[in-house]
Amino acid sequence: MTITKRNYLLHTALLTVLIGIVGGWAYFSINPHHYFGGYPLIPLFFFVFGVFMINMTESCRHRMPGRMLQIYLLMRVMRMLVSMIVMLVYCVAVREEARAFLLTFIANYLIYLFVSPSETEVVVQAHQFLLINAFFYIPLVLVNTVRFTIQGMGFSGFAMFAGVAEMIARSLIGLVFVPIFGFSAACFASPLAWILADAFLVPAFIHCLHELQKR
Repeated sequence: MTITKRNYLLHTALLTVLIGIVGGWAYFSINPHHYFGGYPLIPLFFFVFGVFMINMTESCRHRMPGRMLQIYLLMRVMRMLVSMIVMLVYCVAVREEARAFLLTFIANYLIYLFVSPSETEVVVQAHQFLLINAFFYIPLVLVNTVRFTIQGMGFSGFAMFAGVAEMIARSLIGLVFVPIFGFSAACFASPLAWILADAFLVPAFIHCLHELQKR
């Protein structure tokens, strides 16, 4: 079991217990006249569907990594359609509880939107991206400082070539390294762009400084 899957199942299980037991008790205590017997089935439904989604996501990652986006969108549409069917069936079968069921079901649907396999994966990847980029903020500071200094000295053309250097670095990462190393390589696109820009800007700054001293 991957870390992403374990964390997702843990978070979803805790959320289901919280909504099903604590939320049900609070609902019954505050508004007993609108509490309905099918309430615990709602968070259980979203938990079961969440288990299905994380298993599909993990299977797709290993077997069809190129179709992750399509599978993810398909599962989101499936969850919406199944939810509509469940709401329709319950409201027809138990009409006296239809209003309370619909409001509670929609509220749970919105809550579980923020706890899905894709979101947990995005959080892990965002952490990796921010951490890698944070180590290279000093080259980024140097890029901005030297570039604006050169522009202030009247040599705007050199600053433009720094942007070209960044574009070359990002293109190199995207075309060569991302197909081989995946998302981890993409995290180094900006750091490599900053370093390549610095490799051009620092000598350019020294040259511009000498040109001004000659004047």
